[in-house]
Amino acid sequence: MTPSPSLHHTFNRLFPQWAELRQIARETRTELYVVGGSVRDALLCRPLADLDMVCQAREMEYWENQIARLSGGHFFTLGKERLITRRLVSGNFSFDLTPLEGDNLAADLQRRDFTINAIALGLHDDSFHDPHHGRQALEQRQLLCVSPTSLSSDPLRILRAVRFVLTLDLQLPPETTRLMVDARSGLTDIAGERIGNELSMILAHPHAAAGIRRLADTRALDTLFPPLLSLRGLTQNEYHHADAFEHTLQMMESLDDLCANPPETIASPDQEQAIILRLAALFHDAGKALTKTVDPQTKKVHFYGHEQISAHLAGTALRPLGLGKQTIARVLRLIEHHLAPLLLSLGRPKAKAFRKLVFTLEDDLPLLALMALADNLATRGKNFSQRQGKIEACVRELLNVYRQERKSFLKPLINGKDLLALGMEPGPQMGVIIRAVHQRQINGECSSRAEALAWVRELLPPSTSTENQPAAKSPDLP
Repeated sequence: MTPSPSLHHTFNRLFPQWAELRQIARETRTELYVVGGSVRDALLCRPLADLDMVCQAREMEYWENQIARLSGGHFFTLGKERLITRRLVSGNFSFDLTPLEGDNLAADLQRRDFTINAIALGLHDDSFHDPHHGRQALEQRQLLCVSPTSLSSDPLRILRAVRFVLTLDLQLPPETTRLMVDARSGLTDIAGERIGNELSMILAHPHAAAGIRRLADTRALDTLFPPLLSLRGLTQNEYHHADAFEHTLQMMESLDDLCANPPETIASPDQEQAIILRLAALFHDAGKALTKTVDPQTKKVHFYGHEQISAHLAGTALRPLGLGKQTIARVLRLIEHHLAPLLLSLGRPKAKAFRKLVFTLEDDLPLLALMALADNLATRGKNFSQRQGKIEACVRELLNVYRQERKSFLKPLINGKDLLALGMEPGPQMGVIIRAVHQRQINGECSSRAEALAWVRELLPPSTSTENQPAAKSPDLP
């Protein structure tokens, strides 16, 4: 099959040496294919940041040398799996080179997950390979498996399916959904780090709640996190209109809306914050089944202390996923305090109660505020509007205190070692610059270490030597 001319145009625009690499392949008749996501994204006219390439195992060294010569840099090995991938990073672009799996390209494509990824473009003969009609599936926005065993052979592909549905705006046809259901039990055998990586990419998406609902519909979510299974059908009190499981999903949907359009006093969460916030929402009520009680006289339902049990269950479920100790600690802290804004809104708290919560959450206080708003939006039960108004007022007060006190706990983005690495001489001038960067943080003018260092570099005189460098000019302090 002949490829569309626009494919070569896309790759040529992306990689200036494309034509030369293609010419080498054609002259030597040495097999080299661009495959999978690179071809898929080129067909969709999506931005590309890498090229996925395959060749015969015996020709790996040859193509490594050719690609490295054209692009600069050197290859290193990725992973410890049986199929070794070699990666070269050149500027903001990367090349992944892998040996063909199987006897030929057809066998390699047969082993891939979805038809949209089982596509290849040959540089050596200008051939286009689409044996499973992936281009047609893309045009029809359908996510189809290459074979009936595609998911069972690697159940992590269940999460990849959800990610592709979100990022590529695809539909899950019934046959793919059925294969996801059938393969879900195999998720218990997948390494936690692999699950954590895929789950994080789902939770970082602006419509993460839709992805979590997909996992729930296929019962894969129950397999991944058994504590959530107990929330299905768990009736709540008169303040809730749905069972605990549906409430959790609706809360995540409300979070998606709030993250996209937060109250004007709250900044939209960055990717790391969004993942932490959504993990906390997913597990915030996980302990309700273990804490449910019914008052024998009033018949009212209570879940006393469920936030602590929920945090414990979340920690047990998330630690194997390789998300990092600090990330998990922040998730658990949000879960443990997710009721605090509601409880504050129900009484007449003193100022110190607001300050205590602010200093407990520190820079995660805005995330707690979003969590509290979303939690109530997903209740829709008795006195909903009244409760929402009170929580909104409480959140405004918390954010006022947070802005006033933030400089007390905001840690500087840089330190003296960073300035020494930039070539500054030790002395009082370093303290002046560190305090200036800290003030920019407090003012919201600088939010990352990279931004801070870039600003400091502007203050330093241009020099490539770290010896005998003149002192930096004094920043204009506020």
